[in-house]
Amino acid sequence: MARLAGVGDVRPEPTVVRLLADRQPGVALASHWRPTSPIGFTPAAHPVADSHAAPDHGLMTAAFNLERWLSIPPLPRSRRAKPPGAGQLTTALTPHTIIRGRSLCAKDDTMPERAYLPGTSIELCNPAIPQGQIRFCLFDFDGTLSLIREGWQDVMVPMMVEVLSGTPRAESREALFGVVRDYVDRLTGKQTIYQMLQLVEEVKKRGGTPKDALAYKHDYLALLWERIQHRVADLKAGRAQPDEYLVAGSVKLLTGLRDRGVTLYLASGTDMPCVLDEAEALGLTGYFDGGIYGALDNWESFSKRMLIQDLVQRFQLRGPQFLTFGDGFVEIENCKEVGGIAVGVASDEARRSGVDEWKRNRLIGAGADMIIPDFREADALLGYLFP
Repeated sequence: MARLAGVGDVRPEPTVVRLLADRQPGVALASHWRPTSPIGFTPAAHPVADSHAAPDHGLMTAAFNLERWLSIPPLPRSRRAKPPGAGQLTTALTPHTIIRGRSLCAKDDTMPERAYLPGTSIELCNPAIPQGQIRFCLFDFDGTLSLIREGWQDVMVPMMVEVLSGTPRAESREALFGVVRDYVDRLTGKQTIYQMLQLVEEVKKRGGTPKDALAYKHDYLALLWERIQHRVADLKAGRAQPDEYLVAGSVKLLTGLRDRGVTLYLASGTDMPCVLDEAEALGLTGYFDGGIYGALDNWESFSKRMLIQDLVQRFQLRGPQFLTFGDGFVEIENCKEVGGIAVGVASDEARRSGVDEWKRNRLIGAGADMIIPDFREADALLGYLFP
């Protein structure tokens, strides 16, 4: 497995990411748990705390058979009773107690009901998340913390459709939009170059002669910059405040994790210089004492998977000691590969409020343990993860 420079230190130099020559075997993977055979639903009334909470949900108890994570022993069937408060499912928490809505993260209306922490919009997909053990946390950047690049798909997809329209065997533009959206969505969370590599293949399929993937990437970044440059400029000049381009509650959550002694990392599929620049403009750089990582032109030398697996191996982490927040399939899947706790951020970047249902379904498919729309309910989230 690739080892990254500085990752072994508590405070590595965030501007340096390079591949070292030594490679070691990857860590063993663990299957993400899946619920089976729900039984025994018992509804009861439950009040809603605020306007951001889930609609009026009741309590229900459901028994599930869960696969064991890594070598973690099974949770006890009950925990010591605590007074009701943020982050508690009931006063006597068991692995089988969830909140009624529409399922343990059901993807559609044909499934059972969702599960929420009381009085919140925090959707609980895994009722047996190990609590209080987190030491390291990785954040995705765009769409998870930053809204600077909101609308990037509206730049990338039309650009690619235009390229494919010029090939000898091009379909209709409508059909091409479907093709492009499919692979752009599928590769979201990986470095931008992977979407461009796919564009190269799509051009070849249609009898065209593609440009180099890096050339397509630079074309895209130039178009995107036209869309977002005023946002970055306004932040740097003080004409805009960071809160205008942050997912709601980001600073509160980062502060809460740091205050609990968690080492924070930022990893993005966006190019490294841009991540550093935009994180600084948003006032986030100081929170990431573990380091800030981004895409390189030599794309094979860095990935979120490489960073996550290196952290787990370097610090001998057990699954529940590692936490990830992300709005993309990739970082959630990578986190679950090492048995970590994955929180899917199904942020609606355009409306700045509520859940993006498409994102939600994708994150559930990747194995997210929890789904949140943003970080407005950071206190409840932290209260649950650190009881």
